[in-house]
Amino acid sequence: EKAEEGEAAAVKAEDGTEVKKEGTTEEEGAGAVKKEVKEETKPAPEPMDEMDMELLSEFLSETSDLERKQQVERIIKHRLNPFEVLLCKPEMTEDEINAGYRKISLMVHPDKCKHPRAEEAFGVCKKALAELQEEEKRQFYVGVMEAARQEAERELKKRKRKEKEDLQARKKIRTQDVDKLRSALLG
Repeated sequence: EKAEEGEAAAVKAEDGTEVKKEGTTEEEGAGAVKKEVKEETKPAPEPMDEMDMELLSEFLSETSDLERKQQVERIIKHRLNPFEVLLCKPEMTEDEINAGYRKISLMVHPDKCKHPRAEEAFGVCKKALAELQEEEKRQFYVGVMEAARQEAERELKKRKRKEKEDLQARKKIRTQDVDKLRSALLG
């Protein structure tokens, strides 16, 4: 199909996509290149019937309950680290920490969460927020986390050094065993 200047003609391709071909005019000459643009046409989604809507609603509710329960367990597990409780980083601002608190506390609020320890988790969240709002306590926790990171790095270096020494000792033993076998065979 030929299109007028500046217009595009739509043509269905074999694969079901729509191809727009821009036409050329006689003034542009035979050497003009035609542009093709593929656009996929998607069928409109079918509306959900009432039963499907109920199933979807139930699924989302169960997913939400599961996520709430997981958050309660996570909070109780990490109760000693207020940054972990509120899913915050030490460099976050007080506003960002408050936003994190609101998000987590709504999820584990005893009125919304059916977990038997939801009230305990909610209390841990409140305590974590209070501790991070006090600059002195916040700096204490940052210092503890930094000290723990440094200790973990030292332990990792120590472990790597020991593994390297063990590997060298095994190589030395293998070399000695090979030398013994050689001398026994060659006599």
